[in-house]
Amino acid sequence: MKLDTSSRKVTCQVSIFDRMKRLTLILLLTWGCWCNCFSQEKPRQNLSANAPEVTYVGRTISNDLGEVTFDWVGTYFEFVFQGQSFAMRASDSGASHYNVFVDNQLHKTFVVNSQDTVINLVSDLRKNSRHTVRVQKRSEGEFGCTTIHGFMHSKKSSLHDALPRR
Repeated sequence: MKLDTSSRKVTCQVSIFDRMKRLTLILLLTWGCWCNCFSQEKPRQNLSANAPEVTYVGRTISNDLGEVTFDWVGTYFEFVFQGQSFAMRASDSGASHYNVFVDNQLHKTFVVNSQDTVINLVSDLRKNSRHTVRVQKRSEGEFGCTTIHGFMHSKKSSLHDALPRR
């Protein structure tokens, strides 16, 4: 900025380099926002807890709403999934602890200890690959009884035929 004292005018001279920096910054921000909007798989598809694509092993009970309830340690469910993320909506009468295995490798552990909560079971998976996901109860029945109300996954993902029971 220059101050011309003779005419008391303030003039602003911005170099071409400053203009290019501003333009580049605006373009990068616009491109980043655009990529972020289109890379997220926001629309969700709901699936009942007793869907035929999900195999349960252990003592479970299913109701007319499609919910599945169990409390025995070692009870698990598994499915073959192609996509990036998969979540479940569940509640528990206490605090039940779970293991999540993806392709026979321990992926994470979590606790269900509230009414009607959403737990993200897996995320950031390779979306073009099939993954076998197993969710196993690891705490005794005295810690709580879990009800799975349903599952959610992106519309771009898919579940495959149920695995045979062992």
